[in-house]
Amino acid sequence: MSQIYYKNLSGWGRYPQKHCACWDIHPGHQQKWQETDFEKISIRGMGRSYGDASLGDKKMLVLSSQWEDKIVSFDDKTGIIKAYAGISLEKILENSIPHGWFLPVSPGTRFVSLGGAVASNVHGKNQHCVVSVG
Repeated sequence: MSQIYYKNLSGWGRYPQKHCACWDIHPGHQQKWQETDFEKISIRGMGRSYGDASLGDKKMLVLSSQWEDKIVSFDDKTGIIKAYAGISLEKILENSIPHGWFLPVSPGTRFVSLGGAVASNVHGKNQHCVVSVG
């Protein structure tokens, strides 16, 4: 069972750093973070955001989705993947490329979580053709 812990967090640029209250989300486990005294929550993936969007203040609990890194299903005929938000684009590519599928939008690093890509509306070099993840 997860519990609240404190950790210094930052985004991709490693600045600013903040001492944050954190909670790890584990798929299939009942979550008790709702019973805390925090006024706000933020959900954090792999921490590769350019800004400090997932960093909290003293009234915020940062929920870490890094353990939600599983593929639920993959249809190799359609290329449709259902996955938890914490999975990295790297793991998605490891599973899809052998079947002839690649991501329609690919940022400059594969070390981004699916949830983070959606939350940050990530775009790739082909933005003029397929826009962005969000």
